[in-house]
Amino acid sequence: MKTKPNDSPSQLSLLESEESGVTLASPNPKSSSLENAPDLDNARAEPRPFAGRSQRTIELRRSGPFMELDGQKIPIELSRSRRRTVGMTILEGRIKVTAPNWVPLTEIANILDYKSRWLTNRLKEWQVRQANKLEPEDRWAHGATVQFLGQSCALKLQPHLEDVLWDAKNAALLVPSAGDPNHEQVRDRVHGFMQAQAKDILKERLDALSEKSGRGYSRFSITHARTRWGSCTQDGHIRLNWRLIQFSLAVIDYVVAHELAHLKAMDHSRSFWDEVATILPNYKAGQQGLKGVTFESVS
Repeated sequence: MKTKPNDSPSQLSLLESEESGVTLASPNPKSSSLENAPDLDNARAEPRPFAGRSQRTIELRRSGPFMELDGQKIPIELSRSRRRTVGMTILEGRIKVTAPNWVPLTEIANILDYKSRWLTNRLKEWQVRQANKLEPEDRWAHGATVQFLGQSCALKLQPHLEDVLWDAKNAALLVPSAGDPNHEQVRDRVHGFMQAQAKDILKERLDALSEKSGRGYSRFSITHARTRWGSCTQDGHIRLNWRLIQFSLAVIDYVVAHELAHLKAMDHSRSFWDEVATILPNYKAGQQGLKGVTFESVS
């Protein structure tokens, strides 16, 4: 029987096993989502045996929880939900953790400790991106680059155009610039173009793999989520993030196959991954394309 954790202590300081973890399972899952999982830059709890004690101290407090990574105290943002797994990612320099309502703080701290090396690597990647981050006015200026279908495309502002055009041959996105638009207007025009393309292309890939594999879905929609690439409900409603249009077709097909597989298995068990491989035998190529990618690094 699962009970709601007691989060009442003002502070919980733990020394947990570096090789431990938890198996999280709810009796009747309603939906499953493709978030930044280990292959999508989001750590999740895995069952692990205890193997000694680590020397890392984690403090979870109601005001100002933190974890020490690479000699730095990193804030922890903990939220509860009805999800079945403990998920974590580095977001704006803090550790964002989402956990099921019934998982106690001790187990969450244990998982954070086990994933400390992974979190340290993600933190360093975020810090490097921040150091090299372009200002918005430079990111959306003439000559800046964006990703579209896995291709680096230069932005070319064209005063005579009325709509954004993709010049695949010259790896460029031609953007209307009549009226001397500011960087926000350029960004909105590029995003509008990408979202329209995503609606068509993602639907085409979903239909193609659905028909090829014989896995039918009930509904499809585009999402603007900032925490997941796709999701699938138990009744077959598949949602795909429009930002996937920035990746190659191999990555898009992997996410599509991932969500179609959830029509058979609403978890990430061995049988689920067998289903993914059945739908898309070379799925690991696309899976690799999302490794280390965070929403912060996507335009």
